Amino acid sequence: MRESPRTKAELIAEISELKQKIKKLEKSEAKRKQAESQMEAALEAMKNSEGKYRGLTENINLGIYRNTVGPEGKFIEANPAIVAMFGFKSKGEFLAINVSDLYQDSKDREKFNKKMLKEGVVKSEELWLKKKDGSIFVGSVSAVAIKDERGRVKYYDGIIDNIDNRKRAESQVKAALAALRESEERFRTLYENSTLGIYRSTLDGRVLLANPALVRMLGYSSFAELTTRDLEKNGFEPAYPRSRFIEMIEKEGEVKGLESAWTRKDGVIIFIRENAAAIKDAQGKTLYYDGTVEDISERKQAEADLVKSKALLSDTEKMGKIGGWTFDVETMTQTWTEETFRILEIDLTNGEPKVPEGLEFIAPAFRPLAEKAIQRAVEFGEPYDQEWEIITQKGNKRWVHAVATTHQEQGKTKSVSGSFQDITGRKLAESQREVALAALRESEARQQLILATLPIASYTSPLDPAIDASWVSGNVEKVTGFTVEQYLATKDFWRNRLHADDRERVLAAYRNQAAGDEIVLEYRWLCKDGNYKWFHDRTIKKHTQQGMQYFGIILDISERK
Repeated sequence: MRESPRTKAELIAEISELKQKIKKLEKSEAKRKQAESQMEAALEAMKNSEGKYRGLTENINLGIYRNTVGPEGKFIEANPAIVAMFGFKSKGEFLAINVSDLYQDSKDREKFNKKMLKEGVVKSEELWLKKKDGSIFVGSVSAVAIKDERGRVKYYDGIIDNIDNRKRAESQVKAALAALRESEERFRTLYENSTLGIYRSTLDGRVLLANPALVRMLGYSSFAELTTRDLEKNGFEPAYPRSRFIEMIEKEGEVKGLESAWTRKDGVIIFIRENAAAIKDAQGKTLYYDGTVEDISERKQAEADLVKSKALLSDTEKMGKIGGWTFDVETMTQTWTEETFRILEIDLTNGEPKVPEGLEFIAPAFRPLAEKAIQRAVEFGEPYDQEWEIITQKGNKRWVHAVATTHQEQGKTKSVSGSFQDITGRKLAESQREVALAALRESEARQQLILATLPIASYTSPLDPAIDASWVSGNVEKVTGFTVEQYLATKDFWRNRLHADDRERVLAAYRNQAAGDEIVLEYRWLCKDGNYKWFHDRTIKKHTQQGMQYFGIILDISERK
Protein backbone atom coordinates (compact mmCIF):
# COMPACT_ATOMS: atom_id res chain seq x y z
CA MET A 1 0.00 0.00 0.00
CA ARG A 2 1.50 3.25 -1.00
CA GLU A 3 2.16 5.78 1.76
CA SER A 4 0.14 8.94 1.31
CA PRO A 5 2.20 12.04 0.69
CA ARG A 6 3.04 14.10 3.90
CA THR A 7 2.47 17.69 4.09
CA LYS A 8 5.23 20.21 4.52
CA ALA A 9 4.11 20.91 8.06
CA GLU A 10 4.29 17.24 8.95
CA LEU A 11 7.78 16.97 7.53
CA ILE A 12 8.94 20.01 9.50
CA ALA A 13 7.46 18.58 12.70
CA GLU A 14 9.14 15.24 12.10
CA ILE A 15 12.50 16.92 11.42
CA SER A 16 12.13 18.98 14.63
CA GLU A 17 11.38 15.84 16.63
CA LEU A 18 14.44 14.09 15.13
CA LYS A 19 16.63 17.07 16.12
CA GLN A 20 15.38 16.89 19.69
CA LYS A 21 16.14 13.17 19.85
CA ILE A 22 19.62 13.84 18.46
CA LYS A 23 20.22 16.50 21.14
CA LYS A 24 19.07 14.08 23.86
CA LEU A 25 21.40 11.42 22.51
CA GLU A 26 24.26 13.93 22.44
CA LYS A 27 23.53 14.96 26.07
CA SER A 28 23.33 11.32 27.11
CA GLU A 29 26.66 10.62 25.45
CA ALA A 30 28.22 13.64 27.17
CA LYS A 31 26.93 12.45 30.53
CA ARG A 32 28.29 9.00 29.84
CA LYS A 33 31.70 10.40 29.00
CA GLN A 34 31.59 12.64 32.08
CA ALA A 35 30.69 9.66 34.24
CA GLU A 36 33.51 7.64 32.71
CA SER A 37 35.90 10.53 33.41
CA GLN A 38 34.69 10.84 36.99
CA MET A 39 35.04 7.10 37.47
CA GLU A 40 38.59 7.20 36.14
CA ALA A 41 39.37 10.12 38.48
CA ALA A 42 37.82 8.25 41.40
CA LEU A 43 39.85 5.14 40.60
CA GLU A 44 43.00 7.25 40.43
CA ALA A 45 42.15 8.98 43.73
CA MET A 46 41.50 5.56 45.27
CA LYS A 47 44.90 4.38 44.10
CA ASN A 48 46.52 7.51 45.56
CA SER A 49 44.57 7.09 48.81
CA GLU A 50 45.59 3.46 49.08
CA GLY A 51 49.20 4.51 48.50
CA LYS A 52 48.99 7.16 51.21
CA TYR A 53 47.28 4.75 53.59
CA ARG A 54 49.85 2.07 52.85
CA GLY A 55 52.67 4.59 53.43
CA LEU A 56 51.08 5.66 56.70
CA THR A 57 50.67 2.14 58.02
CA GLU A 58 54.13 1.13 56.83
CA ASN A 59 55.93 4.08 58.46
CA ILE A 60 53.87 4.87 61.56
CA ASN A 61 55.43 3.97 64.93
CA LEU A 62 52.17 2.47 66.21
CA GLY A 63 51.34 -1.20 65.74
CA ILE A 64 48.35 -1.62 63.35
CA TYR A 65 46.64 -4.95 62.94
CA ARG A 66 43.55 -6.85 61.77
CA ASN A 67 42.69 -10.16 63.39
CA THR A 68 39.86 -12.66 63.51
CA VAL A 69 37.26 -13.00 66.23
CA GLY A 70 37.64 -15.56 69.00
CA PRO A 71 39.47 -16.28 72.25
CA GLU A 72 42.59 -17.30 70.30
CA GLY A 73 42.33 -15.21 67.14
CA LYS A 74 44.51 -15.12 64.03
CA PHE A 75 46.15 -12.08 62.49
CA ILE A 76 45.00 -11.11 59.01
CA GLU A 77 47.10 -7.98 58.54
CA ALA A 78 49.95 -6.35 60.46
CA ASN A 79 52.19 -3.36 59.81
CA PRO A 80 56.00 -3.45 60.32
CA ALA A 81 55.75 -1.56 63.61
CA ILE A 82 53.72 -4.28 65.34
CA VAL A 83 55.96 -7.02 63.95
CA ALA A 84 59.02 -5.26 65.41
CA MET A 85 57.18 -4.36 68.63
CA PHE A 86 56.71 -8.03 69.49
CA GLY A 87 60.23 -9.02 68.37
CA PHE A 88 59.39 -11.01 65.23
CA LYS A 89 61.70 -11.06 62.20
CA SER A 90 59.06 -10.99 59.48
CA LYS A 91 55.40 -10.36 58.84
CA GLY A 92 54.91 -13.97 57.78
CA GLU A 93 56.30 -15.24 61.06
CA PHE A 94 54.03 -12.85 62.95
CA LEU A 95 50.86 -13.82 61.03
CA ALA A 96 51.49 -17.50 61.81
CA ILE A 97 50.90 -17.11 65.57
CA ASN A 98 47.66 -16.91 67.52
CA VAL A 99 46.65 -13.53 68.92
CA SER A 100 46.33 -15.08 72.38
CA ASP A 101 50.05 -15.99 72.23
CA LEU A 102 50.84 -12.30 72.68
CA TYR A 103 48.97 -11.97 75.99
CA GLN A 104 50.82 -12.53 79.26
CA ASP A 105 47.66 -14.25 80.46
CA SER A 106 45.48 -15.94 77.81
CA LYS A 107 42.43 -15.19 79.96
CA ASP A 108 42.97 -11.51 79.20
CA ARG A 109 42.41 -12.31 75.52
CA GLU A 110 39.14 -14.05 76.36
CA LYS A 111 38.00 -10.99 78.35
CA PHE A 112 39.07 -8.67 75.54
CA ASN A 113 37.19 -10.76 72.93
CA LYS A 114 34.00 -10.74 75.02
CA LYS A 115 34.23 -7.00 75.51
CA MET A 116 34.69 -6.42 71.76
CA LEU A 117 31.69 -8.58 70.89
CA LYS A 118 29.57 -6.81 73.48
CA GLU A 119 30.63 -3.18 73.02
CA GLY A 120 32.14 -3.20 69.54
CA VAL A 121 35.00 -0.94 70.51
CA VAL A 122 37.72 -0.45 73.13
CA LYS A 123 39.79 2.69 73.68
CA SER A 124 43.27 2.87 75.24
CA GLU A 125 42.89 -0.34 77.20
CA GLU A 126 46.11 -1.22 79.01
CA LEU A 127 47.08 -4.89 78.70
CA TRP A 128 50.10 -6.91 79.80
CA LEU A 129 51.51 -8.27 76.52
CA LYS A 130 54.29 -10.72 75.75
CA LYS A 131 57.04 -10.50 73.13
CA LYS A 132 58.46 -13.42 71.17
CA ASP A 133 61.36 -13.72 73.65
CA GLY A 134 58.93 -13.86 76.59
CA SER A 135 59.63 -10.36 77.91
CA ILE A 136 56.61 -8.43 79.15
CA PHE A 137 55.49 -4.90 78.38
CA VAL A 138 52.37 -2.79 78.82
CA GLY A 139 50.47 -2.03 75.64
CA SER A 140 47.69 0.52 75.12
CA VAL A 141 45.16 -1.11 72.75
CA SER A 142 42.35 0.59 70.84
CA ALA A 143 40.21 -1.50 68.48
CA VAL A 144 36.88 -1.58 66.60
CA ALA A 145 34.78 -4.56 65.53
CA ILE A 146 34.12 -4.60 61.74
CA LYS A 147 30.75 -6.14 60.81
CA ASP A 148 29.26 -7.52 57.58
CA GLU A 149 25.97 -6.44 56.01
CA ARG A 150 24.09 -8.78 58.36
CA GLY A 151 25.68 -7.23 61.45
CA ARG A 152 27.95 -10.15 62.23
CA VAL A 153 31.50 -9.30 63.41
CA LYS A 154 34.02 -10.26 60.72
CA TYR A 155 37.27 -9.13 62.36
CA TYR A 156 38.87 -6.57 64.65
CA ASP A 157 40.91 -3.59 63.42
CA GLY A 158 43.12 -1.98 66.00
CA ILE A 159 46.29 -0.22 67.05
CA ILE A 160 48.80 -0.98 69.84
CA ASP A 161 51.19 1.46 71.49
CA ASN A 162 54.04 0.23 73.73
CA ILE A 163 53.62 2.51 76.77
CA ASP A 164 56.32 0.98 78.97
CA ASN A 165 58.37 4.19 78.82
CA ARG A 166 55.31 6.30 79.60
CA LYS A 167 54.37 4.08 82.53
CA ARG A 168 57.94 4.22 83.77
CA ALA A 169 57.90 8.02 83.39
CA GLU A 170 54.59 8.20 85.24
CA SER A 171 56.09 6.13 88.02
CA GLN A 172 59.13 8.41 88.12
CA VAL A 173 56.89 11.47 88.19
CA LYS A 174 54.91 9.97 91.06
CA ALA A 175 58.13 9.21 92.90
CA ALA A 176 59.41 12.73 92.23
CA LEU A 177 56.12 14.23 93.45
CA ALA A 178 56.27 12.06 96.56
CA ALA A 179 59.84 13.19 97.17
CA LEU A 180 58.79 16.80 96.62
CA ARG A 181 55.91 16.43 99.06
CA GLU A 182 58.28 14.84 101.57
CA SER A 183 60.77 17.66 101.05
CA GLU A 184 58.02 20.25 101.50
CA GLU A 185 56.88 18.46 104.64
CA ARG A 186 60.43 18.47 106.00
CA PHE A 187 60.79 22.17 105.21
CA ARG A 188 57.48 22.99 106.86
CA THR A 189 58.47 20.99 109.92
CA LEU A 190 61.79 22.83 110.02
CA TYR A 191 60.06 26.16 109.49
CA GLU A 192 57.47 25.55 112.19
CA ASN A 193 59.74 23.91 114.77
CA SER A 194 63.08 25.65 114.26
CA THR A 195 64.51 27.46 117.26
CA LEU A 196 65.90 30.06 114.84
CA GLY A 197 63.66 32.86 113.68
CA ILE A 198 62.93 32.66 109.95
CA TYR A 199 61.50 35.65 108.06
CA ARG A 200 60.81 37.33 104.74
CA SER A 201 60.59 41.13 104.65
CA THR A 202 60.28 43.84 102.03
CA LEU A 203 62.77 46.62 101.39
CA ASP A 204 60.53 49.12 103.18
CA GLY A 205 60.41 47.01 106.36
CA ARG A 206 57.13 45.12 106.07
CA VAL A 207 57.17 41.53 107.40
CA LEU A 208 55.76 39.06 104.86
CA LEU A 209 56.61 35.76 106.58
CA ALA A 210 57.71 34.86 110.09
CA ASN A 211 57.88 31.45 111.76
CA PRO A 212 56.59 30.83 115.32
CA ALA A 213 60.12 31.12 116.79
CA LEU A 214 60.51 34.68 115.47
CA VAL A 215 57.01 35.65 116.62
CA ARG A 216 57.86 34.46 120.15
CA MET A 217 61.34 36.00 120.02
CA LEU A 218 59.84 39.44 119.39
CA GLY A 219 57.14 39.02 122.03
CA TYR A 220 54.07 38.91 119.78
CA SER A 221 51.07 36.66 120.20
CA SER A 222 50.57 35.91 116.51
CA PHE A 223 52.03 36.47 113.08
CA ALA A 224 49.13 38.79 112.22
CA GLU A 225 50.09 41.03 115.14
CA LEU A 226 53.75 40.99 114.06
CA THR A 227 52.86 42.19 110.54
CA THR A 228 51.71 45.50 112.01
CA ARG A 229 55.33 46.24 112.94
CA ASP A 230 57.34 48.47 110.63
CA LEU A 231 61.00 47.46 110.84
CA GLU A 232 62.03 50.65 109.06
CA LYS A 233 60.58 52.80 111.87
CA ASN A 234 60.76 50.83 115.08
CA GLY A 235 62.59 47.58 114.42
CA PHE A 236 66.14 48.53 115.36
CA GLU A 237 67.94 50.34 118.12
CA PRO A 238 69.59 53.68 117.18
CA ALA A 239 73.04 52.13 117.63
CA TYR A 240 72.11 49.45 115.08
CA PRO A 241 70.17 51.25 112.27
CA ARG A 242 68.36 49.20 109.61
CA SER A 243 70.10 51.37 107.01
CA ARG A 244 73.31 49.53 107.88
CA PHE A 245 71.63 46.22 107.09
CA ILE A 246 70.16 47.54 103.79
CA GLU A 247 73.52 48.99 102.71
CA MET A 248 75.35 45.70 103.36
CA ILE A 249 72.82 43.37 101.76
CA GLU A 250 72.29 45.52 98.66
CA LYS A 251 76.05 45.77 98.14
CA GLU A 252 76.98 42.14 98.77
CA GLY A 253 73.67 40.41 98.03
CA GLU A 254 73.76 38.84 101.50
CA VAL A 255 74.76 39.38 105.09
CA LYS A 256 76.41 36.77 107.28
CA GLY A 257 76.70 36.87 111.03
CA LEU A 258 75.44 40.47 111.33
CA GLU A 259 74.94 41.29 114.99
CA SER A 260 72.46 43.99 115.91
CA ALA A 261 69.97 45.00 118.58
CA TRP A 262 66.20 44.70 118.09
CA THR A 263 63.38 45.97 120.26
CA ARG A 264 60.71 43.51 121.40
CA LYS A 265 57.05 44.44 121.57
CA ASP A 266 57.42 45.03 125.34
CA GLY A 267 60.37 47.38 124.79
CA VAL A 268 63.06 44.93 125.93
CA ILE A 269 66.25 45.05 123.88
CA ILE A 270 67.48 41.74 122.48
CA PHE A 271 70.70 41.11 120.60
CA ILE A 272 70.45 38.97 117.48
CA ARG A 273 72.79 37.39 114.95
CA GLU A 274 71.37 37.56 111.44
CA ASN A 275 72.02 35.82 108.11
CA ALA A 276 70.03 37.01 105.11
CA ALA A 277 69.99 37.08 101.32
CA ALA A 278 68.46 39.51 98.84
CA ILE A 279 66.05 37.74 96.48
CA LYS A 280 66.07 39.44 93.10
CA ASP A 281 64.02 39.19 89.89
CA ALA A 282 65.40 38.50 86.43
CA GLN A 283 66.29 42.18 85.99
CA GLY A 284 68.29 42.23 89.22
CA LYS A 285 65.73 44.20 91.20
CA THR A 286 65.40 43.19 94.83
CA LEU A 287 62.01 41.65 95.60
CA TYR A 288 62.44 40.86 99.29
CA TYR A 289 64.88 39.62 101.92
CA ASP A 290 64.90 36.08 103.30
CA GLY A 291 66.80 35.48 106.49
CA THR A 292 67.32 33.72 109.80
CA VAL A 293 67.67 35.30 113.23
CA GLU A 294 69.36 33.87 116.31
CA ASP A 295 68.78 35.41 119.73
CA ILE A 296 72.29 35.93 121.15
CA SER A 297 71.25 38.05 124.13
CA GLU A 298 72.56 35.46 126.57
CA ARG A 299 75.85 35.26 124.70
CA LYS A 300 76.15 39.03 124.68
CA GLN A 301 75.50 39.11 128.40
CA ALA A 302 78.10 36.39 128.86
CA GLU A 303 80.55 38.41 126.79
CA ALA A 304 79.91 41.47 128.94
CA ASP A 305 80.42 39.39 132.06
CA LEU A 306 83.58 38.00 130.55
CA VAL A 307 84.91 41.50 129.98
CA LYS A 308 84.38 42.23 133.65
CA SER A 309 86.02 38.96 134.59
CA LYS A 310 88.96 39.66 132.34
CA ALA A 311 89.37 43.08 133.91
CA LEU A 312 89.36 41.47 137.35
CA LEU A 313 91.72 38.75 136.13
CA SER A 314 94.00 41.36 134.62
CA ASP A 315 94.21 43.18 137.94
CA THR A 316 94.90 39.88 139.68
CA GLU A 317 97.65 39.02 137.21
CA LYS A 318 99.22 42.44 137.67
CA MET A 319 99.30 41.90 141.43
CA GLY A 320 100.27 38.19 141.43
CA LYS A 321 101.99 37.88 137.97
CA ILE A 322 100.47 34.39 137.57
CA GLY A 323 101.28 32.73 134.25
CA GLY A 324 102.88 35.87 132.90
CA TRP A 325 106.19 36.98 131.56
CA THR A 326 107.97 40.12 130.45
CA PHE A 327 110.89 40.59 128.10
CA ASP A 328 113.10 43.68 128.16
CA VAL A 329 114.26 44.37 124.63
CA GLU A 330 117.18 46.62 125.62
CA THR A 331 118.65 44.36 128.35
CA MET A 332 117.57 41.09 126.71
CA THR A 333 116.33 39.86 130.10
CA GLN A 334 112.99 38.30 130.98
CA THR A 335 110.91 37.86 134.07
CA TRP A 336 108.49 34.99 134.71
CA THR A 337 105.74 34.45 137.21
CA GLU A 338 105.60 31.34 139.34
CA GLU A 339 102.79 29.93 137.15
CA THR A 340 105.04 30.16 134.10
CA PHE A 341 107.69 28.12 135.92
CA ARG A 342 105.01 25.58 136.85
CA ILE A 343 103.74 25.24 133.29
CA LEU A 344 107.26 24.66 131.96
CA GLU A 345 108.11 22.41 134.95
CA ILE A 346 111.24 24.41 135.76
CA ASP A 347 112.67 24.65 139.26
CA LEU A 348 111.90 28.15 140.46
CA THR A 349 115.20 28.34 142.33
CA ASN A 350 117.13 28.08 139.09
CA GLY A 351 115.71 31.37 137.85
CA GLU A 352 114.62 32.31 134.37
CA PRO A 353 116.58 30.87 131.48
CA LYS A 354 118.26 33.15 128.96
CA VAL A 355 116.11 34.36 126.03
CA PRO A 356 117.46 31.90 123.40
CA GLU A 357 117.11 29.03 125.86
CA GLY A 358 113.48 29.96 126.53
CA LEU A 359 112.64 29.36 122.86
CA GLU A 360 113.96 25.82 123.14
CA PHE A 361 110.90 24.85 125.21
CA ILE A 362 108.73 25.39 122.12
CA ALA A 363 108.33 22.21 120.07
CA PRO A 364 110.41 22.27 116.83
CA ALA A 365 107.31 22.24 114.62
CA PHE A 366 106.04 25.48 116.20
CA ARG A 367 109.37 27.22 116.85
CA PRO A 368 109.56 29.07 113.47
CA LEU A 369 106.03 30.39 114.02
CA ALA A 370 106.90 31.61 117.53
CA GLU A 371 110.22 33.12 116.50
CA LYS A 372 108.56 35.08 113.70
CA ALA A 373 105.81 36.37 116.03
CA ILE A 374 108.37 37.48 118.66
CA GLN A 375 110.57 39.11 116.02
CA ARG A 376 107.65 41.14 114.59
CA ALA A 377 106.62 42.12 118.09
CA VAL A 378 110.12 43.50 118.76
CA GLU A 379 110.63 45.12 115.35
CA PHE A 380 107.15 46.42 114.55
CA GLY A 381 105.33 46.35 117.87
CA GLU A 382 102.82 43.80 116.64
CA PRO A 383 101.01 41.80 119.33
CA TYR A 384 100.37 38.10 118.79
CA ASP A 385 97.93 35.43 119.89
CA GLN A 386 98.97 31.87 119.09
CA GLU A 387 98.80 28.28 120.29
CA TRP A 388 102.01 26.31 120.60
CA GLU A 389 103.03 22.85 121.58
CA ILE A 390 105.81 22.94 124.18
CA ILE A 391 108.15 20.36 125.74
CA THR A 392 108.73 20.96 129.45
CA GLN A 393 112.04 20.61 131.17
CA LYS A 394 110.88 17.18 132.33
CA GLY A 395 110.13 16.14 128.76
CA ASN A 396 106.32 16.35 129.00
CA LYS A 397 104.37 17.69 126.01
CA ARG A 398 101.84 20.41 126.68
CA TRP A 399 99.81 22.94 124.73
CA VAL A 400 99.84 26.62 125.63
CA HIS A 401 97.91 29.63 124.49
CA ALA A 402 100.49 32.41 124.14
CA VAL A 403 99.30 36.01 124.08
CA ALA A 404 101.64 39.01 123.91
CA THR A 405 101.45 42.78 123.68
CA THR A 406 104.17 45.39 123.23
CA HIS A 407 105.05 48.57 125.10
CA GLN A 408 106.55 51.30 122.94
CA GLU A 409 108.18 54.64 123.42
CA GLN A 410 108.69 57.02 120.51
CA GLY A 411 107.81 54.25 118.06
CA LYS A 412 110.28 51.76 119.45
CA THR A 413 109.43 48.58 121.31
CA LYS A 414 110.77 48.72 124.81
CA SER A 415 109.33 45.48 126.14
CA VAL A 416 107.04 42.60 125.32
CA SER A 417 104.65 41.21 127.91
CA GLY A 418 102.68 38.03 127.63
CA SER A 419 100.95 35.15 129.32
CA PHE A 420 100.77 31.42 129.06
CA GLN A 421 97.53 29.48 129.37
CA ASP A 422 97.84 25.74 129.70
CA ILE A 423 95.26 24.40 127.20
CA THR A 424 96.46 20.80 127.21
CA GLY A 425 93.14 19.60 128.62
CA ARG A 426 91.19 21.40 125.92
CA LYS A 427 93.42 20.05 123.16
CA LEU A 428 93.11 16.57 124.61
CA ALA A 429 89.34 16.96 124.74
CA GLU A 430 89.32 18.15 121.11
CA SER A 431 91.43 15.18 120.10
CA GLN A 432 89.18 12.82 122.02
CA ARG A 433 86.15 14.46 120.45
CA GLU A 434 87.61 13.92 116.97
CA VAL A 435 88.26 10.29 117.84
CA ALA A 436 84.75 9.98 119.22
CA LEU A 437 83.24 11.61 116.12
CA ALA A 438 85.22 9.26 113.89
CA ALA A 439 84.00 6.31 115.94
CA LEU A 440 80.44 7.65 115.75
CA ARG A 441 80.65 8.01 111.98
CA GLU A 442 81.99 4.48 111.72
CA SER A 443 79.20 3.25 113.99
CA GLU A 444 76.58 5.04 111.90
CA ALA A 445 78.03 3.52 108.74
CA ARG A 446 77.86 0.04 110.31
CA GLN A 447 74.32 0.72 111.44
CA GLN A 448 73.28 1.77 107.94
CA LEU A 449 74.93 -1.36 106.56
CA ILE A 450 73.07 -3.51 109.07
CA LEU A 451 69.74 -1.83 108.28
CA ALA A 452 70.35 -2.40 104.59
CA THR A 453 70.67 -6.13 105.23
CA LEU A 454 67.59 -6.50 107.46
CA PRO A 455 64.44 -8.02 105.91
CA ILE A 456 62.43 -4.82 106.44
CA ALA A 457 60.54 -2.69 103.90
CA SER A 458 58.73 0.57 104.64
CA TYR A 459 55.68 2.03 102.90
CA THR A 460 53.06 4.77 102.89
CA SER A 461 49.41 4.39 101.96
CA PRO A 462 46.49 6.84 101.79
CA LEU A 463 43.33 6.17 103.77
CA ASP A 464 41.70 5.03 100.53
CA PRO A 465 40.30 1.49 100.61
CA ALA A 466 40.93 1.18 96.86
CA ILE A 467 44.67 1.94 97.03
CA ASP A 468 47.12 -0.39 98.82
CA ALA A 469 50.32 1.71 98.73
CA SER A 470 51.45 5.07 97.35
CA TRP A 471 55.17 4.58 98.10
CA VAL A 472 57.41 1.68 99.10
CA SER A 473 61.14 1.53 99.91
CA GLY A 474 63.71 -0.20 97.72
CA ASN A 475 64.10 -2.99 100.32
CA VAL A 476 60.71 -4.32 99.21
CA GLU A 477 62.48 -6.35 96.50
CA LYS A 478 64.68 -7.99 99.13
CA VAL A 479 61.62 -8.82 101.28
CA THR A 480 59.09 -9.84 98.61
CA GLY A 481 61.08 -10.43 95.43
CA PHE A 482 59.07 -7.72 93.62
CA THR A 483 60.62 -4.45 92.45
CA VAL A 484 59.17 -1.13 93.56
CA GLU A 485 57.65 -0.68 90.10
CA GLN A 486 56.00 -4.11 90.19
CA TYR A 487 54.71 -3.58 93.73
CA LEU A 488 53.09 -0.24 92.80
CA ALA A 489 51.94 -1.25 89.30
CA THR A 490 48.35 -1.89 90.43
CA LYS A 491 46.34 -0.33 93.23
CA ASP A 492 45.33 -3.69 94.76
CA PHE A 493 48.61 -5.56 94.28
CA TRP A 494 49.21 -6.09 98.02
CA ARG A 495 45.70 -7.29 98.98
CA ASN A 496 45.47 -9.69 96.05
CA ARG A 497 48.51 -11.58 97.36
CA LEU A 498 47.27 -11.94 100.92
CA HIS A 499 46.66 -15.52 102.01
CA ALA A 500 42.99 -16.40 101.63
CA ASP A 501 42.76 -17.33 105.32
CA ASP A 502 44.21 -13.96 106.38
CA ARG A 503 42.74 -11.55 103.84
CA GLU A 504 39.41 -10.69 105.45
CA ARG A 505 40.95 -10.29 108.92
CA VAL A 506 43.69 -7.98 107.64
CA LEU A 507 41.43 -5.84 105.43
CA ALA A 508 38.87 -5.58 108.23
CA ALA A 509 41.55 -4.14 110.51
CA TYR A 510 42.23 -1.36 108.02
CA ARG A 511 38.52 -0.71 107.43
CA ASN A 512 37.81 -0.40 111.15
CA GLN A 513 37.20 3.31 111.69
CA ALA A 514 37.27 2.83 115.45
CA ALA A 515 40.83 1.50 115.31
CA GLY A 516 43.50 3.59 117.00
CA ASP A 517 46.40 5.38 115.37
CA GLU A 518 48.49 2.18 115.31
CA ILE A 519 47.72 -1.15 113.63
CA VAL A 520 49.88 -4.23 114.18
CA LEU A 521 49.19 -7.36 112.13
CA GLU A 522 50.80 -10.66 111.21
CA TYR A 523 49.76 -12.43 108.02
CA ARG A 524 50.92 -14.59 105.15
CA TRP A 525 51.74 -13.02 101.78
CA LEU A 526 52.52 -14.58 98.40
CA CYS A 527 56.01 -13.51 97.26
CA LYS A 528 57.46 -13.53 93.77
CA ASP A 529 59.06 -16.95 94.20
CA GLY A 530 55.59 -18.45 94.63
CA ASN A 531 55.95 -19.08 98.36
CA TYR A 532 54.02 -17.53 101.21
CA LYS A 533 56.00 -15.63 103.83
CA TRP A 534 54.90 -14.51 107.28
CA PHE A 535 55.04 -10.72 107.64
CA HIS A 536 54.87 -8.58 110.75
CA ASP A 537 53.13 -5.36 109.58
CA ARG A 538 53.11 -2.30 111.83
CA THR A 539 51.57 0.99 110.67
CA ILE A 540 50.61 4.31 112.21
CA LYS A 541 48.26 7.03 111.06
CA LYS A 542 49.73 10.47 110.52
CA HIS A 543 48.27 13.71 109.25
CA THR A 544 50.08 15.17 106.22
CA GLN A 545 49.32 17.87 103.67
CA GLN A 546 47.67 15.16 101.58
CA GLY A 547 45.43 14.17 104.50
CA MET A 548 45.64 11.18 106.81
CA GLN A 549 48.03 8.48 105.64
CA TYR A 550 49.44 5.20 106.89
CA PHE A 551 53.20 4.99 107.49
CA GLY A 552 54.36 1.44 108.09
CA ILE A 553 57.02 -1.25 107.93
CA ILE A 554 56.91 -4.89 106.83
CA LEU A 555 59.22 -7.38 108.58
CA ASP A 556 59.80 -10.93 107.35
CA ILE A 557 59.16 -13.20 110.39
CA SER A 558 58.92 -16.46 108.48
CA GLU A 559 61.83 -18.03 110.37
CA ARG A 560 60.25 -17.16 113.69
CA LYS A 561 56.96 -18.72 112.58
